Amino acid sequence: MLAQSFAALACPRVYQPQAACGNSSSSSAKIRVLVIEEDILIRLARCQLLDRFGPFDARAADPAQAIEVARSFQPQAILLDAATLGGGSLAAVAGLKENAGTRAIPVLALTSPQTAADEERGRAAGVDDFLPKPLNLDELLLCLRLHEQEPASR
Repeated sequence: MLAQSFAALACPRVYQPQAACGNSSSSSAKIRVLVIEEDILIRLARCQLLDRFGPFDARAADPAQAIEVARSFQPQAILLDAATLGGGSLAAVAGLKENAGTRAIPVLALTSPQTAADEERGRAAGVDDFLPKPLNLDELLLCLRLHEQEPASR
């Protein structure tokens, strides 16, 4: 397992489990999630959590690579940390929502207790929903199902 983690770190900007962690299971039946995170260790940990403990096929990118990875990976959801919305993640979300090919993908922000101003700033940038920290996979699945049922609202 340690060797797999080091292999994933060899590609610091984009995490791909098939190449990095030896995940050879079929991704066609899984929910594709793009994790946007500036910190590589958090990015890796979130992807491994999603890949190993849920029906997910996760990829990760730093904010600068988010649009490029979203276009090629075609995720069904984008997950990021609301605490990083002041950094490059805010610009990445805005860029994703401006792009016709990625605009409809729901953007979900993980958050600890926050102020109404933080939520307004996130929604103004294009965040569709907020999930509490720590990440609960059941809540993530429920949120994704709700967004899947209401595509016209995005």
